[in-house]
Amino acid sequence: MLINLDEIIIMNEVNPRNHTDMNWVGELMEVLDRCPPILLTPYEEKFILLGGFHRVLAARQLGWEEIEAVIEEIPRYHWKARAALDNDQHGKRLEELEFVGIIMLMRENGDSRQDIANYFKKSLSWVDDKIQIGVHLTPSVLKMVDNPTKARELARIKDPELRREIIEGEHTIIDRKKKKVVKKTIKNMSSRELAQVIKQKKKEEYIRQIEASDEPEEIKEAAIEMIYRTGCSAKHALQEANNIIKPSLGFGMPDKPIYNKEIEDYIEKTSKLTSVLSYQHFGNWGDKDFPLASPGYLIIDLINYLKPHSILDPMCGSNTVGEICRDLGISYAGYDLLNGFDVLDNNIDGMFDLIFWHPPYYNLVHYSMDPRDLSNCADYGDYIDKIKYLFLRFLKDNLESNGYLALLIGDIRDKDGTYYSLGFDIVNLGIGSLEQVFTHISIVQDFSNTVSFYPNIMHEQLLLFRK
Repeated sequence: MLINLDEIIIMNEVNPRNHTDMNWVGELMEVLDRCPPILLTPYEEKFILLGGFHRVLAARQLGWEEIEAVIEEIPRYHWKARAALDNDQHGKRLEELEFVGIIMLMRENGDSRQDIANYFKKSLSWVDDKIQIGVHLTPSVLKMVDNPTKARELARIKDPELRREIIEGEHTIIDRKKKKVVKKTIKNMSSRELAQVIKQKKKEEYIRQIEASDEPEEIKEAAIEMIYRTGCSAKHALQEANNIIKPSLGFGMPDKPIYNKEIEDYIEKTSKLTSVLSYQHFGNWGDKDFPLASPGYLIIDLINYLKPHSILDPMCGSNTVGEICRDLGISYAGYDLLNGFDVLDNNIDGMFDLIFWHPPYYNLVHYSMDPRDLSNCADYGDYIDKIKYLFLRFLKDNLESNGYLALLIGDIRDKDGTYYSLGFDIVNLGIGSLEQVFTHISIVQDFSNTVSFYPNIMHEQLLLFRK
């Protein structure tokens, strides 16, 4: 129906966009007679504009008195959400961060995560990503950041004081193009520069924690050296320095798993394993500061796909798999050199339906100072030989017939620019029956070089073998 433009009220608090795009208004003026109707909701004796903000501006610029509109009765707390949905469907699509405030408002008014996912026809993972950003970053910070990757980096910082320091401070950055050191705020630095600032600030905080600990000086020195080498947490570095011996990290099943409902919701509404995978955050399992930690949702998708009754993680690192198995009630055994178990020299007892193996990516990250560590192999040939030895042993001694071995691995480039295709070389060993290759696109970390000429490596392979 036609509505007089004078009866339409534009409320800034309802407009889902952070800015007005006059170029878009100009483009709409040329095609306005062919555009879909605007969306209005009754308010007193007039109408609140929910969808078609730029179309109304274009109509007024053209001197129109009336415009075609659809009228819907919508609760006030859903005005902005309905406006966002209309913009996303019919207007110029919203930027990712423009959804954050809208979703937080819906949460405040009682909408569940699933309600929001259904409303916008998105996944729960998409909703959780926006909630995580909205919980940790104010609208003013989001406006200043104006970049979803930078917003995620800031939201992942656990320490609010560290986050505030990074947001408000000026930071020393190496400008690779200008080849000089410059001072920048988060507003004018790139996502990559922000990631480097966060990494450095975390290192400084971890070193302060180690220095304040009651450990002997030689332990502190070894732990600090590991912080500089890997960027791992203070707890992890001190554990390695002390060489704490815990041969098995198998968990008993608690009466009430902490995140069980979260996993159930994810499996029911979202979980699916496709040939290309990407996750916007890790989930609430394992140590997110552990170098190259596996996203929890990747593990959940794999478990939901294969339905194993028992899982072995022979290089468990931050124990993401163990915590998920605990919450799902799946029999689990985990081992790691950092806890005193050398898998190269010691056999693992038991047979398992699934072996999830996430070894070091050759020398990309040195996880410890132990010469037995795969990340400290003498050369690439030595690394591949040890991978082959372990692969054969796991298949023979620990994998049930018709069981699966899932190997998560990434290609890397060293400081000299040499490219190593680890996944390709492992497949070419000719061990096991390769059934599927999944590509994981990482949006939270890269496996790249320090050689600026080459593009960053942002993917890894999940190789699925069957016995």
